[in-house]
Amino acid sequence: MDLTALINSFFKTSFMYFGKEIAIPTNQLFRIVELINEETEDEYMYRIQYGFPNSGSVSMKIGISKSKKTAFIDDISVYALPPGKDMTIVNFNRREDYGPFGFEINVGIDTGTKEHKSLEEIENNPNAIGMIEFAISDLQKAQIMDECRMAVPIGSTEIPCCNTTRWPSVKRGL
Repeated sequence: MDLTALINSFFKTSFMYFGKEIAIPTNQLFRIVELINEETEDEYMYRIQYGFPNSGSVSMKIGISKSKKTAFIDDISVYALPPGKDMTIVNFNRREDYGPFGFEINVGIDTGTKEHKSLEEIENNPNAIGMIEFAISDLQKAQIMDECRMAVPIGSTEIPCCNTTRWPSVKRGL
């Protein structure tokens, strides 16, 4: 698959979950946010993020113009290991429950990734291509859990349109 088709596939797979809370098997971070720009009422901007930059990620900024009836990719970046290194994605994801309260930690562990912003840089690194393919494959296995209902702080410049939660686990009784 050529790079343009791969990027298109990532975009289409991601936007299938617009407005949803999902769980993905790897418990990777995935989110879509609307970027608020009060200067324009005709154009909507969204950022899609899969993974953490320090452990491997794909990020894309999408614009949609109502009057022109067009959509465009404003920015794309892939954080991946340099060519010749084995692709590794390492996250720390843990949830602790204390009675009615709980907290979750989900962070990427630094693996030495580098940012690839141009199509040429992405195309010339098999690990960057592999990162996009991995993200698509993982997202295709997602389970829709609910509607996206994340709170938006007053004054925020981002409105959550999709978020991830932990993959459902099977609890076994004794």
